[in-house]
Amino acid sequence: SSGFPITYTVPKNDKVFISNDTAYFTKTGKTVISALQEGNSCFYPSETKFRILNVEVGNQQIEDIDDQTLPFSQKWFKIPVASSSGLRLEVESSNISVAEAKGDTLYFKGTGTTVVTLSQPGDINYTPAEDVTFNLTVTKGLQEIYVDVDDTLFYGSNGNLFSAISSSGLPVLAQSMNPEIIELNDGKVTIRKAGVATLKFSQQGNNICEAAEDVYLDNTVLKEKPELYFGPIGVKKYNDIPFIPEVISNGGNKIEISVDDSSIATIEDGKVIIKGCGETFITAFIQGDETREDATARAELKVVKADQQITFSYQSSLKYGDNPNELSATSTSGLAVNFRAGNVEVISINGNTVEIKGAGESYIEASQEGDNNWNPAEPVRREIKIEKADQYISYTIPDTIILS
Repeated sequence: SSGFPITYTVPKNDKVFISNDTAYFTKTGKTVISALQEGNSCFYPSETKFRILNVEVGNQQIEDIDDQTLPFSQKWFKIPVASSSGLRLEVESSNISVAEAKGDTLYFKGTGTTVVTLSQPGDINYTPAEDVTFNLTVTKGLQEIYVDVDDTLFYGSNGNLFSAISSSGLPVLAQSMNPEIIELNDGKVTIRKAGVATLKFSQQGNNICEAAEDVYLDNTVLKEKPELYFGPIGVKKYNDIPFIPEVISNGGNKIEISVDDSSIATIEDGKVIIKGCGETFITAFIQGDETREDATARAELKVVKADQQITFSYQSSLKYGDNPNELSATSTSGLAVNFRAGNVEVISINGNTVEIKGAGESYIEASQEGDNNWNPAEPVRREIKIEKADQYISYTIPDTIILS
């Protein structure tokens, strides 16, 4: 009556506890609640009041749930309702070939309808709840096809060109709508020629899955790009023998070879014939067909001047007054050889002719200066010595001499 706050207490128990002015029930049964106002400087303490509190067993309800129609592909269904007591529900399926209950979850086993019963048997604090039932209909599941395919292919690239799976895990059937381009046979892929082929992927479903929607994909098969390249050619010399260049290819039609500059080299019977010095390119070409592209490869051809050697011999000793032989020398290039006298007071040279001028020592040098295709030859010298000529006196003595 003073308006001051009241203190409530209960004996130690496992049924009720009090916080401020609120009693919280934890268990059914009876207990005593006391109420007291301790007073202050103006009021005496109040009389303690006692009341008996009887906590009875509570009622509980399970929330209603509508009938459910779900696809098999969902695989499971978790019960979305609970009891008002918060106690765990018990779930039972009338047809475990359709769905089987584990805890608060129904796992689909097949298609059809089952009656699902939700119950809560209660405990020491709650009475059993009234059962709730609903129909669960599991229909065939939906499925999709997923395809990973290279939509641009090359002739000759047979093998695993695609992978296809269904969301159901059932095998996917692949068919070629253009077997003349891409042929599918027992999972083996064979590319027949270049073109555009449509591939069809399907899954017909079964007792738990509906048929998937067919997937159509266009695949472009391009002509094969042949490999074509030259092996090392190196630097050639003008006097090198004809050679067959190494051309590497992964197959296909005949390889044709040509040279850009015919003044440097020509092709005869597949061989490169060197004609002159300089730089040009050799081209290898394969004519394509319905399955292969044209292919071209080029390699540089560099021809440098050739070396040449002179062969020259001549008599090393003559006498003044002799009639010398004509000079004769040859070069491996076939070019004309020139001669020069070392000491023109002893000999002189006019073309291939040696003219003796006097006694003494000299030399004859043979040289070849080269041309556009030949390097200058190393000069060859031959020493020559002109000996003095013998002389004699011619005279006549008469048979008779008359002194006068």
